[in-house]
Amino acid sequence: MPAFAALEREAEEREKAMKQPHEARKLLALWPFNVSVSLFAGTTSFVIGTLVGVTGDLNWPAYYLIIAGVVGLVSLWFLQEPNGRRMWGSPPRPGRATRPFG
Repeated sequence: MPAFAALEREAEEREKAMKQPHEARKLLALWPFNVSVSLFAGTTSFVIGTLVGVTGDLNWPAYYLIIAGVVGLVSLWFLQEPNGRRMWGSPPRPGRATRPFG
């Protein structure tokens, strides 16, 4: 359950950030990205090297990419449009009346 608590805290921080000026929002959006890149991309060689060394299977880089792709697809599946509306420039859905702003 600590993961859900972290997600709740992140949502609260995101709400606070949206109330800030544009420059502050931009800076608040950069640090989580940089931290996540350094955690996952920075440790990739160590993790893969350890897995190859422990198991002796040289296919671990491929397994790692497959796992990362599955994680991306799962997160994409749960991704929703902002505010439940379609984004500007996206094509209209079939069978729905078109309105100027979704």
